[in-house]
Amino acid sequence: MIVTLRREAYLPDGTLGVIEVQGRKFPTLENRLTGHDKHDCCIPVGSYRLTPVQRAAGEKCFAISAPALGVWARPSEVPRSITDARSAVFLAAGLSLDDLVGSHVAVGKDRSKTRDGWLLHASKDAVNEIRTLLGSTLDITLIVEG
Repeated sequence: MIVTLRREAYLPDGTLGVIEVQGRKFPTLENRLTGHDKHDCCIPVGSYRLTPVQRAAGEKCFAISAPALGVWARPSEVPRSITDARSAVFLAAGLSLDDLVGSHVAVGKDRSKTRDGWLLHASKDAVNEIRTLLGSTLDITLIVEG
């Protein structure tokens, strides 16, 4: 199954996008990496594997990985020779850029601009809906477009 993330706007503190799963669209927020290209988000444009996981705190989400692009599911998988790797990147719930610790793509059912920045709404509901849409599919490809 193919899931697509299209980035819409590169802002000074984060990136806005839309992820599409089986024809259903969900707004996203991503942290920007500091000291990199102005379009450098938590993961580069490309093709990834999306794997359902449960994090230590019990949150069900999706791990994003593509070793060819320098993104691994777990820090323990990163070869010691690679110093600029990204790992533990998740498609997960999050309401604002402040909620995104590290490299995550937060998803919601709606998005709005407030005086404090962009906000996602019904984020946990969006993750649960994506899980339902994907069902028991094990072979999920995430295509990230710039």
